[in-house]
Amino acid sequence: MTTTVVIGGGITGLSTLYYLQKEVRAHRLDTKLVLIEASGTLGGKIRTVTEGGFTMETGADSIVARKTNVAPWLEELGLNDQVVYNATGTSYIYTEEGLKKYPKAPCSAFLPVFNPWRRASWCPPREKWRR
Repeated sequence: MTTTVVIGGGITGLSTLYYLQKEVRAHRLDTKLVLIEASGTLGGKIRTVTEGGFTMETGADSIVARKTNVAPWLEELGLNDQVVYNATGTSYIYTEEGLKKYPKAPCSAFLPVFNPWRRASWCPPREKWRR
């Protein structure tokens, strides 16, 4: 028997373990899968927080349901009935100063703070930013 260890129960570790498990089952491999997570909860930086009557998702990102590769994945995991859609199309970031409207061009929100990102290849040129 082979033992495969995945370190970290964040979204990357959980996704990796999920796909490894699918392969082990599909090919009937004699493999033991082990997940090692340092904290008492899974999800890494991704959390759902309910405070003051509001539910907020924390972490680096959220699932964008309009992306074509997401729907089959949600279906496969049986999560379709748990997806909460943003009916307004407007997102906010919670900061120490309160809620801030998330810009349509995320790069423009961070450039004043993280000056080196001005030249990041993934960030569109300034003339393409929308406010």
